[in-house]
Amino acid sequence: MNQFIIKNNILIQYKGNDKDVTIPNDVQIIGCQAFLGNKNLEHITIPKSVKIIRDLAFAYCKNLNNIQLPDSVTTICEGAFAGCINLTNIKLSNQLKTIGNKAFLNCKNLKNISIPSSVTYIGKEAFKMWVQSKSDNTSTIQQRENIGLESITVPEGITTISEETFSGCDQLKEVILPKTIKKIRENAFDGCKNIQTIIIGNTIKVQNGKQIKKMRKEFKESFNLRTRAKQISIKQTKIIKQTIAKQAA
Repeated sequence: MNQFIIKNNILIQYKGNDKDVTIPNDVQIIGCQAFLGNKNLEHITIPKSVKIIRDLAFAYCKNLNNIQLPDSVTTICEGAFAGCINLTNIKLSNQLKTIGNKAFLNCKNLKNISIPSSVTYIGKEAFKMWVQSKSDNTSTIQQRENIGLESITVPEGITTISEETFSGCDQLKEVILPKTIKKIRENAFDGCKNIQTIIIGNTIKVQNGKQIKKMRKEFKESFNLRTRAKQISIKQTKIIKQTIAKQAA
């Protein structure tokens, strides 16, 4: 227990070097940077008492590979798992409401994640992939490695995809967005060059290249033209209806 610094049910810091760590049962909040940069941590057991995972709590734990969040967790804050480059599997809480900005930034080996229907907000750059430029120390979108999510289903109830949420996920092939979606922010899918299927709602299927190009004008700041979508389904919009009507004639 002396490896944990706990105050008022908040885990302030873990001072140990174990590969497999079990957080004490009285912890309700995993504090900011509690495990930041821990190179030994491979597996973490989180008790059902935990409700919030604060900023950078597990950031840059490069050997952390498997996580199961209890259903008590409602909030994952900014950068909580950023830079966990060997994270391959995470089960999210069924009561999760918020995935904060950069929550899974550069988790390049996380190929699939199931976002529960309880989630109402996904923050900016939540699943973004990037590398650090050696020349000018600026972050750039990674285009040369097979990294990031391969498929994503955003649950019903989400109304906005934030800026750069899935940017740089160059292995993303399928995107399923809910009928509740109203806004797709700038560069939300920038650099997702291998997308084959995009579904927004489940109404009209579009396969013609010209139709795809016209649809992209509707979301030109979200689906960067470097994508290669072969099939797009979109909630009925005037532009798609008009295109299909002209072809039928």
